[in-house]
Order: sequence, then C-alpha cells, then structure tokens
Amino acid sequence: MTAQYGLFRNPPHKGEKESDILHARIIPGRTIRIDRVTREISECTSFSPGDVKGLLQAFADVLVSYLEDGDEVELEGLGHFSVSLKCPKITNPRQVRAEDITFKSVNFRCSKEITERLRCMNVERKPGSSKPVKYNGEERKARIIQYLEKHETIMSSDCMGINECTRYLALKDIKELIAGKKIVKQGYRKIAVYTLPKIL
Repeated sequence: MTAQYGLFRNPPHKGEKESDILHARIIPGRTIRIDRVTREISECTSFSPGDVKGLLQAFADVLVSYLEDGDEVELEGLGHFSVSLKCPKITNPRQVRAEDITFKSVNFRCSKEITERLRCMNVERKPGSSKPVKYNGEERKARIIQYLEKHETIMSSDCMGINECTRYLALKDIKELIAGKKIVKQGYRKIAVYTLPKIL
C-alpha cells in the first residue's frame, strides 16, 4: 500500500496572520490491531498466532519490569525505550518528597535501521485532502464521536486527520470530550488512545 498525505498551512503564531507556508501531513489510515499483527507474523514463521501473542505479552511484561527499575531498554533493529518522570514545580529540592515524583510517559527512540527503511516509503497525495475545510468545535467533536462509533479507539493524530485541524485543536476537543464524559482516556501522552465510555 501507499501512504497518503495532505498539504496544510502552518498554524499562525500568536498575533500573526495565517502563514502561507505549507507542510505535508500523513492522512491516518487503518489502525492495525494485535490480532492482525500476530496472524501476519504467524503466516511467515513457524509460530502459531497464539504463540506470537504470548511472546508479545511476555515482551511487554519484561519491558515494564526493566523500566520500573529505572533501566533503559535497547532492542537492536527496533529502538530504545526509557521512562520520564514529572514532579511539582519547585525551586528548592527540599520542597519535594519521593511520593511527589510520579511516572510521566514512556519515551521511544526509533532505531536507525527502521528509519533508513522508512526513507524509501511511497507516498501519494489524497484527493481533496488539502482543501481548506474548517469545522467548528461542535462539528469536530461530533465527528470524533462518529468515528468512535465505527472504530474501537481513536488517537489525537486520527482526530487531526478526520477534522483536518492542528494538534492544538485536536487535543482541545479531546479534553472537552473527556470533561463531558463523552470519551475516556487510556494510556499516556503519545501512546494515549481514547474510547467511548463502557455502558454498564
């Protein structure tokens, strides 16, 4: 398959007019789930889909164990994993206790091998994707809900794609939907996904 892109104007800086400079942005395609990944790996190896899924779960468990100990994990050919922390805004180290320091997110730095392989990826412009469509806040949020009615999860990049808006607006819409209990968040930061609330 070929990845599709659109051309969009750079968002203006505060107090400035709309920029004339365009940037390319991937138009989000499918969200590939673990069942499909395990099936495809199974088809090109001697492992069954269940074996592959078990191995992936074991990998996740071992990865979390190392990260919890403050270790960094480097997988040759894949990338480098590490953890970042957050703490209250302070000016003196004595103002903070160990209990105030909490997990922030998992950082992932892609390997050079994958980066080099992706340099040759094929892209094509999606017809009509660069038209200056502008949805208001309520329309954007409604489109997010409509997307979730057909798909299990959505990411901020998906919101940017379906609403053709900036990351700032996508995150603003997500925050308002969470506050209104229309969607719920799962995960953290860049790996966060959002779902419709479960009906009990």
